[in-house]
Order: sequence, then C-alpha cells, then structure tokens
Amino acid sequence: MSLDINTVQTVSLIVIGVLVLLAILFAAIITKMITKLVMIAAVLVLAGLVWWQRDQLTECAQTCQCTFFGQEVILPESEFTQCAQ
Repeated sequence: MSLDINTVQTVSLIVIGVLVLLAILFAAIITKMITKLVMIAAVLVLAGLVWWQRDQLTECAQTCQCTFFGQEVILPESEFTQCAQ
C-alpha cells in the first residue's frame, strides 16, 4: 500500500500533537516520578521520530524515492514529472 506525501505530512502532524498531549496527560496522571519520567521520555522520543521521518519527506522528494517508516510514499503529479526527467 502506497501513501500520498501530503497525507503523510498531515497525519504525522496530527500524530505528533496526540503524542505531546499524551505526554502531558501522563505528567498529570502518573504519580510515581520514575514512571512518569520514563513514560514522558518514551512518548517524546516517538514524537521526535515521527517529526524526523516527516522532515525526511521534504528531502526525499529530490531523489524521488520517499518512504515513511518503511512504507512507500507516492509523490504528487507535479513532483512526479520532475522525477521522470
């Protein structure tokens, strides 16, 4: 299954927002400090990975071979014509 690059960028922003909200929720709910720090760090690392992958999408448009966590991403028609040249 291939994904559209615009869809992936939009969904990744939504995922990052949800992960940040989840980190805030963990900070408010979890009472043990060590558990709180571990959970917040894990969620923020996941958000960072999604942001890094999203950032890679803008660079991969130049090589015309885009993936997002191993899934092939389809470039829009305007980008695809530049790749065919």
